[in-house]
Amino acid sequence: MKSIALFTAVIRITLITALISSTVIANAQNVAVNTTGSAADASAMLDVSSTSKGFLAPRMTTIQRTGISAPANGLMVFDTDTKTYWYFSTTWKEIANAGGGGGGFSLPYSGSSTDAGKLFSLTNNAATSGATALYGRASSTGSGASPIYSMGVWGDNSTGVGVLGTSGNIGVIGQSTDAASGTGVLGSGSNGVYGQSTKENGAGIYGYAGGISSSLSKAAFFTNTNYSNTNPVVEIANYGTGNNNLLIQNTNSSSNSGLLKMKNAGNGAFMQLLDEANDVKAAIYKNGNINTDGNIYAQGDLYVNGLKGIVRSTYSNQMRMELMNVTVPGGFHFVVPSGGFGEVFISTQDITVTFNTPFDQVPAVYRANLSSGDVRLESMGWRIYDVTTTGFKITISPNPSMDFISTNAVFKFVAVGYDD
Repeated sequence: MKSIALFTAVIRITLITALISSTVIANAQNVAVNTTGSAADASAMLDVSSTSKGFLAPRMTTIQRTGISAPANGLMVFDTDTKTYWYFSTTWKEIANAGGGGGGFSLPYSGSSTDAGKLFSLTNNAATSGATALYGRASSTGSGASPIYSMGVWGDNSTGVGVLGTSGNIGVIGQSTDAASGTGVLGSGSNGVYGQSTKENGAGIYGYAGGISSSLSKAAFFTNTNYSNTNPVVEIANYGTGNNNLLIQNTNSSSNSGLLKMKNAGNGAFMQLLDEANDVKAAIYKNGNINTDGNIYAQGDLYVNGLKGIVRSTYSNQMRMELMNVTVPGGFHFVVPSGGFGEVFISTQDITVTFNTPFDQVPAVYRANLSSGDVRLESMGWRIYDVTTTGFKITISPNPSMDFISTNAVFKFVAVGYDD
C-alpha cells in the first residue's frame, strides 16, 4: 500500500510540474500549447508557440514511412534515411533539403510570381573551367562537351539545342561590361551560334555595341583558333529570292570609315570569287596593292559599270578608257604620183571604227602601237576625225618617199572620255 501511495504522489507532482512549465488551453474549437497562457489562434486547430523550442515531427526510416497504411493527404514525417521531410499527396513527396546541397525540386515543377528582382537565383563561387551555377540537360546522355569556361547557365543537349530563347522581340541577348575584351555571346562548335527569325524584318542574330564608350567595342566578333580548320569562319547562305546575300550599310552620313576592311597576315588572297564548282573566277591577292599598283587578277573579263571598260571615280563624273584593235585591210597600193610604176592607184585608206559601248560624252582618241602587219604603215600619214560618242573615222595617207602594196595590219587605238 505504501508503494502505491508513493507512486501516486510522484505522478501528481509530475503532472503539476508539466502544467506549471507549459500551459495547454483547450476548448471545443482548438488547442493551444505554449508557456504564456495565450489562447489558440481562431484559424488553427492546434497552435504551438515557443521562443526556445521547436516542433518535432514523427521520425522513421524510409521503410517505415512507406509502410504506413492508407496515409492521409497532408501527412508529414521526417525520414531518417534521407534526412528530409516528406509529405503525402497522392504519393510521397520530398521537401528538399535547401541547405544540404543535393536536394531538388519535386518534378514537374511550375511556379509564378511578380518581383522586380530575381525570382530564382543560384551562385557558384568557383571560377574554374566547367564551374556552373545552373545546368540544364535535355537528353539522357548529353553532348559530352567539356566547357573551358565557368558559366552562369549551361544548357546541354546531345543532338538538339543547348539554350534556346524565344521572344516577340529579343530571344537571347548577351551583354558584357568589360569594355576592353568583354564578349556578349560566344559560340563554339560546329554551329557555335545559330539564330533564326521568322519575322519579315527580323534578324536571326543581331549584334549591338551602342552605349559603350570604348572605341574598340564590336557589335559582332567571330574568330577561329583552330589552325587546321579549312572551313570558313563565317558562312552566309541565302535561300530566298533577295538580291543580296550580304548587305553592309553605313547610315552615319558623317562617317569616313570604310564599310569593309580586311587584314591578312597569311599568304592567301584578300578576296576570292568562286563559282558553284569552287573555281576561282576573280581574286584580289596579297601581293597586289590596289592602293599603289592596282593589281586585280581575274580569270576572264573584268567588267565595270555596264560593260563600259575600266572606270575611275572623279568628283562629278566617271572617266572611262577603252582599248580597241583596228584592222587595216591589205591590198591598197600606196604610190608616189611621180613614181616608176607608170600608173596611179588608190593612194589613201579610209576606215570607220565603232566603240564597243557608246560614251556619254565625246571622247579623245589616240593611235597607239602596231599590233601586227607591215611596219611601213606606221610611217604613213594618219588622220583621226569625225569623233562622236559612238565611234570615229581614220584616213591613212601615203608617205611621199615610199610606195608599196599593203597587207592586213592591226593597230591599237585608245579612247578616253567621260561617262555620267
